[in-house]
Amino acid sequence: MLCGTKDQSDAGGRHRRLLPECHFMFVYDAGRDIGAERPEALAFITLEFFERRDLFLVSRENGMAFP
Repeated sequence: MLCGTKDQSDAGGRHRRLLPECHFMFVYDAGRDIGAERPEALAFITLEFFERRDLFLVSRENGMAFP
């Protein structure tokens, strides 16, 4: 689950309650439309997830993707 730090809704919190096993990540400087506002961050996180599955949570780098 990706949630933008500028998203003022409670969608992230609701999804976390409904899907307790999901991975929750924040995308800095993004609102609801992460793909339009931070396409490079969305692409990076998506690629990491598909290449590394659950290991994508363990960063190969400094822990921040496009801060």
